[in-house]
Amino acid sequence: MKSLFGLFLIMLFTHCAQGQCPKSLYFCSQADVDSFPLKYSGCVSFDSIVIDDDCGTINNLRPLLGIKFIKNLYLIALFELESVAGFDSLTEVNKLYSAGNPKIGSDAYFPNLIKINNIEHYFIGEEQDLSVYRKLKYLNILTLIYNGNLKGLDSLKPNPNLFIGIRENNNLNDLASVIPKGSTNILHLGIDRCSNIKLSGAENVNFDRIQIAYSSIDYINVLDKSKLGYLTLNKVKGIDQLIFPSIDSINVLVVANFDSLIDLDIMFPNLAEVKSNVILLNNKQLYDIEIFNGMNLPSTYTTWTGSNKIAIIGNSNLEMCNSKFICDALATYPDSVDIYNNGVGCNEEELLLSCISHIHETDPTEEPKIYPNPFNEYLNIEFEYESYELFDTQGKLIVQGRSEQDINTNNLEKGVYLLKLKQKSRQYIKRVVKEE
Repeated sequence: MKSLFGLFLIMLFTHCAQGQCPKSLYFCSQADVDSFPLKYSGCVSFDSIVIDDDCGTINNLRPLLGIKFIKNLYLIALFELESVAGFDSLTEVNKLYSAGNPKIGSDAYFPNLIKINNIEHYFIGEEQDLSVYRKLKYLNILTLIYNGNLKGLDSLKPNPNLFIGIRENNNLNDLASVIPKGSTNILHLGIDRCSNIKLSGAENVNFDRIQIAYSSIDYINVLDKSKLGYLTLNKVKGIDQLIFPSIDSINVLVVANFDSLIDLDIMFPNLAEVKSNVILLNNKQLYDIEIFNGMNLPSTYTTWTGSNKIAIIGNSNLEMCNSKFICDALATYPDSVDIYNNGVGCNEEELLLSCISHIHETDPTEEPKIYPNPFNEYLNIEFEYESYELFDTQGKLIVQGRSEQDINTNNLEKGVYLLKLKQKSRQYIKRVVKEE
């Protein structure tokens, strides 16, 4: 009976102690950390723990021994902390945020922490690596920011849903360092404002989603995979390396902010299908998107890039893009198409005008000869047509008339115009420029 009574007292004490356990804790000094065993003995699970040096130096976490689970753990600006000893019992964290902890080096690590859903790690110092997570086996999201060494994740198990994001890292690094050994599929790879990152070591990995922005990447050709689902290339340096002959079908294609890209056919010589989204933004020299002619329209919906299936914006050298692909998109789902701030003849108002009239590129030998162009007072036309219409670049009708050898344009203001010539069964549109 005494033993049973003793067991009851232990259970009662444990229950009372756990009843006093807070959901969240904030430690900003060593005194706060040292008080943990006295205040919260028996507490092993928390929604949130924040540890920073805001009100005093913290250099020892050993009083926290016994904590097993933390939903969100924040280690911030612990400039004198050299070890994470004290988290020896910790086995699982949902999100771990580590920033500004310069002395936590390769000799310090979580000895039993094997599962983290989301790591957001800010390096401080080029020599700092990821050895603090060396026992980690299960991980879904890895975000690494600033210069640092990507080595240290030696125990990670393959995860087809792994999300990898690397930002502002200019160290010489190999992507293979953060890819679990034996991986064949990874959900997402994002590289933003980085240089010197090599993609060697990823030859046997299929990435479903790739986003590369403002970066220079070596061995980028290893991303040339036929199974790629989403590809975003935003001002990636070394355009001569950006050739993906294996990609014949893709869900989402985003190409943005290239200064020297002139033709998508060069980058994607065998692309035959885009299922969800075509996004072309601010490519200064892009003048040819004939690659999409003959393709079926994007038909599936994705929230990854927003609601628009087609967005062609800010490509200043892209003119007269009234291809069947674009016209069919405007007719099929006009609210899901954004085309503006491009060259003449490649803006939504102009396209609605030309597409409704079924105006498409024709055999050059059948096209009208219009001269001089640029012109001053008269436009001469060598072509049999029934009537003409002249529009400004906003689609406003300026002048119209019947068949003539020349058109008096003396009263027109200087600028760019679209001349439409009509036959019985066909119509033609041409860009003309008045100089004076």
